[in-house]
Amino acid sequence: MVIFSVTKFEEGAWIVVVITPIMLWVITKISKHYDSVGKQLKFDLTEPIPSTDTVIIIPVAGINKVIVSPISYAKSLTTNVVAFYVAFSPEDAKKMEERWDEWNPGVRLVVVTSRYRTLIKPLIEFIERIDHHYKHQKKLTVLLPEFITHKWWHRLLHNQSSFRIRTLLLNRKDVVVSTVPFHLKD
Repeated sequence: MVIFSVTKFEEGAWIVVVITPIMLWVITKISKHYDSVGKQLKFDLTEPIPSTDTVIIIPVAGINKVIVSPISYAKSLTTNVVAFYVAFSPEDAKKMEERWDEWNPGVRLVVVTSRYRTLIKPLIEFIERIDHHYKHQKKLTVLLPEFITHKWWHRLLHNQSSFRIRTLLLNRKDVVVSTVPFHLKD
């Protein structure tokens, strides 16, 4: 077999000599992955489901119809609901607080002023402060309001902040990220 592999290498034996071991290695890795996932997902039916209290954070960009549904949904799940707003100036912060108090949805508003007009960093810092405050005793959920558009190219115009927030938070084990859709008509 060695002599055959060497003499016929250029005529196609390289496929058997090179590709077959690589395929066997890949198949073995895939099998080990599935075994590992199976072990991690195995559940003992006698184990009780742990109950944890939840804090829900809703990033808001202002007061509009898009945030009504997430706030209503969050309030149906827990009383620990916080709306999080990033203002770009102290005047903007004051105006939002006044409008929020006038509307009064029964949810606490936290306003942070971002000097550099960034949304993500203040939200991540706020999540870390809440997580540190509760010392991992409560589950954190970030509920993202999101537009659902009818035309594919409209999606490029909306939800970019939500996409970035979701991308950053999905890798964190201590945060659940969920979306509440708002369907636009056109």
